Amino acid sequence: MQTKKRKLLSVSSLVAGLAGLSILPAVVLLNGTAIFSLTRLKDDVFQRTTEGYTSFLAGGLGGAVRFGKADALTQSFDDFRESVGDEVRWAAAIGKENQVIASLGTEALPAEADLLSLATTVTETASVQRLGDAVGAPIFFGPNNAVVGVVVVGYENIIMANGIVTVIWQRVYYALGVMAICLLMFLACIPRIFSKPLGSVGNALRSIRAGDLGTKVPLQDRGNELGAIARDVDALRNQLEKAEAEREAQRRREEEADAVSEAMLADLGSGVGEVVEAARHGDFSQRVVQDCEDDTLKSLAAGVSA
Repeated sequence: MQTKKRKLLSVSSLVAGLAGLSILPAVVLLNGTAIFSLTRLKDDVFQRTTEGYTSFLAGGLGGAVRFGKADALTQSFDDFRESVGDEVRWAAAIGKENQVIASLGTEALPAEADLLSLATTVTETASVQRLGDAVGAPIFFGPNNAVVGVVVVGYENIIMANGIVTVIWQRVYYALGVMAICLLMFLACIPRIFSKPLGSVGNALRSIRAGDLGTKVPLQDRGNELGAIARDVDALRNQLEKAEAEREAQRRREEEADAVSEAMLADLGSGVGEVVEAARHGDFSQRVVQDCEDDTLKSLAAGVSA
């Protein structure tokens, strides 16, 4: 039984190992996919994020651009940079006539031709446009919601990309953590999967050891190692039951033989008594007439009758 139990534990360890190996490729695939698509994902997230930032900034500049309030625009740029952070390198508000009304970080501004080219595209399409690390958004104002200018913001791609990478890896680590918890929960369930059935077989074995040979051993129909253990226990029970039946039969035969011997001895005693009693009265013609199967009793009867 100890060998069987050790073998069962080995099977459990093998199952746990296979479970771990089945999850490992998923972990590798997850990391590989994340690394493979990281560049494209960074660019997509960068574009969505910067377009959202720039559109939000443009939404509050309509009146200041329409009426050429440079101070108000400069203050809005400062507030925007303070809110967003170092990702903002420069910003410029361009009027409808393609003139720069106000700017932030002038030392980092691109060539005027590139700046005005992006502004023209934004004005013509009335939509957010991107050119490299610069993003332009139309500025609407008035009852007809007309385009009165363009705000163009240059972003620090490296700084923002690093932040995006951090967020991505945080999500990857979160996914790995969830997978690790699932694996641990699975491994924790393995002992229960095997210990409960094994416990029922152990209970049957204890009953058999206590002398209850009529105990039914469960799980014999299983085709795994546990079923083999149950069948071995039941074979042991059958052997013990057969041995007990043979001992009982031998005991009955011995009791019957003892009873026959006692009956014969009693009968012989009666015959010997009669011979002795006759001899005491001077009649020596009496003989023991009882027939005895036992050789010792036959000799005794013959001696008395001689």
